[in-house]
Amino acid sequence: MIPDFVIIGAMKCATSTLHDQLARIDGISMTEPKEPNFFSDELNWAKGMGWYESLFESMPVDDLKGESSTHYTKLPTYPLCIPRMHEHLPNAKLIYVMRDPIDRIVSYRSIFTNGRSALSRTGARLTTRSTATRCWQNTQSMRCSSPRM
Repeated sequence: MIPDFVIIGAMKCATSTLHDQLARIDGISMTEPKEPNFFSDELNWAKGMGWYESLFESMPVDDLKGESSTHYTKLPTYPLCIPRMHEHLPNAKLIYVMRDPIDRIVSYRSIFTNGRSALSRTGARLTTRSTATRCWQNTQSMRCSSPRM
């Protein structure tokens, strides 16, 4: 068995929430692990299509089946992912989850700081949406308008 759909998207865009919520609905089954990363990660790809299909074996036959892997959107890091998915999942639907990039930066920062203020690569504190916005807008020059603290 192969999935009917695949949830893709960047980190901190609610792919885990969507995966978990769908798994609670009768008639929909989601993989464990949440992110098999089969088509992207060479170690998992080397396990073969049989390994991937085994993730769906125990699911009820009539259920819609899905998986969620954020690595599938990381180009050019995983250049073989798209051709592999196209070959092996030709009829699967893709659900691409997106988020406002500034909200994503602030959220991503929080996983490393446990609520403390964090320094960006430029040294500016990313404590507010407005500071993160200024940093995002100035990524070409890698200068942020927030003073160093």
